[in-house]
Amino acid sequence: MRLLFALTTLFFLATSSFAAISTKASIEELGTRAIYTLDGNLANSSRWSASGKGQWIAYDLGQISKVTAVDVAFYKGTQRYAYFDIQVSSDSRNWKTILANARSNGKTNNFQRFTLPTQSTRYIRILGQGNSLNLWNSYKEVKWQIATATSTSSWWRPTKGITWQWQLNGTINTGYAVDLYSIDLEDTSTSVITTLKQSGKKVLCYFSAGSYEDWRSDKGLFTSSDLGKSLDGWAGERWLDIRSANVRSIMKKRMELARQKGCNGVEPDNVDGYANDNGLSLTAANQLDYNRYLANTAHGLGLTIALKNDLDQVVDLVSSFDLAINEECHLYNECNLLKPFIDQNKPVVTAEYASKYVSQTATRDAMCSASRSMGLHTLVMPLELNDSFRLDCGKP
Repeated sequence: MRLLFALTTLFFLATSSFAAISTKASIEELGTRAIYTLDGNLANSSRWSASGKGQWIAYDLGQISKVTAVDVAFYKGTQRYAYFDIQVSSDSRNWKTILANARSNGKTNNFQRFTLPTQSTRYIRILGQGNSLNLWNSYKEVKWQIATATSTSSWWRPTKGITWQWQLNGTINTGYAVDLYSIDLEDTSTSVITTLKQSGKKVLCYFSAGSYEDWRSDKGLFTSSDLGKSLDGWAGERWLDIRSANVRSIMKKRMELARQKGCNGVEPDNVDGYANDNGLSLTAANQLDYNRYLANTAHGLGLTIALKNDLDQVVDLVSSFDLAINEECHLYNECNLLKPFIDQNKPVVTAEYASKYVSQTATRDAMCSASRSMGLHTLVMPLELNDSFRLDCGKP
């Protein structure tokens, strides 16, 4: 039976920051680019600038959204006042001014928030009117505040204590008596997903949200500027620039495919690139922003979403994600970092690969006992996740 997406008991959550999926400008001068206002970088060298009243920078939010405010980091924000208007459009051609004669405060180089009359729009732009010293309009970074619509029935909300099976390679073994399967989004057919759901199981669909994989069918959508260093130990994979509007657009398309194929939710992988040698100078703040973007997008599509690893940001992200998937927290004595999920009645499911858990029964039994007492469901599996063997610690 397919998941229902009808919204009931509708309400609006607190607004959250949203980076547009693309941007363009009336002109780009002196090596500045419109896209730099979406890269998460507040350096002075990363900005859009244009001289003259009426120069503009416009943003595509990707879908009709309720915009409540804009956060802007101005170039030379402590040296001058910036003047501008905010406009909205349904077609990116005909524009309506919703905030006229706005002025920055001249006191900070970081973000300033400007509250807007709430508008449902897809396209929105800043119409520059120069500044207190000259006619330049210069913005380092722009984020829109979006009121997110949701409901108590719009996606599956799992509770702690569920059991799971994880298989990303080989012919899917659909015979395990578990609550949840996580399988590959692209490689798994719709018929297998349907079969699993008809047998009463929930299905998460896996994709890598933080790395480029050179075997995926949509690999041609990425640009060279989206790609960072290779992932250590994983041939054909490179870290992605998670600040890129193009990367975010691709990930949204993947989640739309998950909904189309009937997945109950998604498992985005490699969402901790900032903590690795990525070659892109990603920050913890970049990662939080991106991971929340993934969660908001999934929920907007009626999909459950799992937080994969990223242990150092669990406290910040637990409220945005529905469950946690972890690899080898027992081996590295890190399972306690996942307790915020359990405390919020959200499941934690884990996998262990170490040979000692395979060959040493007493060692595995001790680990499994600890897993159950913490409320986790742990499997001992091959790193290839091909179902060649599966040792189950049992229901928590």
